[in-house]
Amino acid sequence: EDIKLSLIQQNQVDAEKTKQPKIDKAAIAEVLSELEYPLYFLDYETVSTALPLYENCKPYQQIPFQYSLHVLREPNGTLEHYEYLSHDSTTLPAHELLSKLKQQIGPSGSVITWNKSFEMGRNREMAEQYPEFAELMNSINDRVFDLMEVFSKQHYVHHKFKGSSSIKKVLPVLVNGFTYDDMDISNGQAAALRWYEAVTSDDPELASATYESLLEYCKLDTLAMVEIYKTLKNV
Repeated sequence: EDIKLSLIQQNQVDAEKTKQPKIDKAAIAEVLSELEYPLYFLDYETVSTALPLYENCKPYQQIPFQYSLHVLREPNGTLEHYEYLSHDSTTLPAHELLSKLKQQIGPSGSVITWNKSFEMGRNREMAEQYPEFAELMNSINDRVFDLMEVFSKQHYVHHKFKGSSSIKKVLPVLVNGFTYDDMDISNGQAAALRWYEAVTSDDPELASATYESLLEYCKLDTLAMVEIYKTLKNV
């Protein structure tokens, strides 16, 4: 009891001892009030290699090859889903990816991510590679909302998070029936490795099965944000 702890450490200790969540409802309400419809829930999957796969890319640069986008145009509206997955390892995916994204994200509305620095960094890099999409990328970055911060800033603390604000820890605690545990691909590193294997494979059946798993995994990432957002609204 006499060990000095940080706020985050103390919150986790208290939650573990009491087994009760610590929820700052006023703070959550204030944060969510910043959101503007339509809501765009966006997630990229990327590949990073020591030797760049494409021209004008850097060693270990995170190259987006896939996205999932869920759209909620109004409260209680019908949820829409869009996605893109590159099946080609010879051409930088960004141009086609951005062409698709431009058709689906409008000029207004909040773009919701989990760990916004990652998506924003990819947007800046793609804007540099393809200046014709710079306006779109800058607009998205101006409207990004990081749902993870509700948890990383300690507005919602639960002992089952184990001190983590990872979506894979938060989702099964807040939303019944949702988990990554039984998925063929269940994390970003596996997604990158399996994608590279698929696009360079001579086995079309293997590639096809991998693409299906990749779409399923990335779709869950954005659907998870939708479900967590709805749970927080109810709280």
